[in-house]
Amino acid sequence: STWCSSFVPENECWRVEYEIWHEDLGLGVLVAGDEDCGIVNYIRRYGFYEGEGDEEFGGNPYRIDPRLFVSILKGKAVPGAVEYIERRKQIKLKVLQNQLADIKTIRSEVKEGLDAGKNEALDYEKKRLEASIQEVQCEYDACITKMQSIR
Repeated sequence: STWCSSFVPENECWRVEYEIWHEDLGLGVLVAGDEDCGIVNYIRRYGFYEGEGDEEFGGNPYRIDPRLFVSILKGKAVPGAVEYIERRKQIKLKVLQNQLADIKTIRSEVKEGLDAGKNEALDYEKKRLEASIQEVQCEYDACITKMQSIR
């Protein structure tokens, strides 16, 4: 679908999205828009702007970090890229660990046997979050290892 903001003229219609991926580095960026509108125009007009990616963790998935973008284009990690990835990993892990702590707290407050359905749902969510934490650690550690080996 096409999205337009009538109150911010620079927010032209964003028609497409695609990912630029560098397999050897294990890095990718999500690009919204094409050569006529979207993030390409934002970068052309304003340069790279602040913010974090990953909407799931409170950021904007279309925010392109210049260190990652240049690393992808050059095929090797530029200064600050590995540290940026490590920081992103820690942010994601903190969010997931906080969610897991909340689930554990709620689960400890639910009386055994009183609401088996609720207990099962909480146990399922706990296992899902634990798996997500492992997945984030493995994914980011693999990316960092690849980036460090190609410097």
